Amino acid sequence: VETLDDGLAVRDAWTRPTPATASEAAIYLEIENLDAPDDALLGGRSDNCVTVQAHRTIVDDNGVARMSAAEEGELAVVPGEPLVLEPNGLHLMCTGLSTPFEDGTTTDLTLVFLHHDPVTVPLTVGQR
Repeated sequence: VETLDDGLAVRDAWTRPTPATASEAAIYLEIENLDAPDDALLGGRSDNCVTVQAHRTIVDDNGVARMSAAEEGELAVVPGEPLVLEPNGLHLMCTGLSTPFEDGTTTDLTLVFLHHDPVTVPLTVGQR
């Protein structure tokens, strides 16, 4: 699924199904700046989440993965350099999950940028 909004293209926003006891979920997508001014993704909003923040996964030399907040420079949305949020890398972290993400469902995700108006896209739930 692609959403176009004033020079930005947002593609394939998705998350995995979560167990009933989960309190957070990672969200993945791609943003391409087609012809908008340089910008940065700050995070997002969803009715299912208390917060939606940009994170990154770092795997150390022992293969142990940990998450930390992403830095603004890592979230640049500039022409010619798609911003890819994917497993084991940059992603949005939904915290305070109010209801589980159920396989096969879709919900709204609103992306928040430094300069661009917020963009609401469909967030698809499924295994990948």
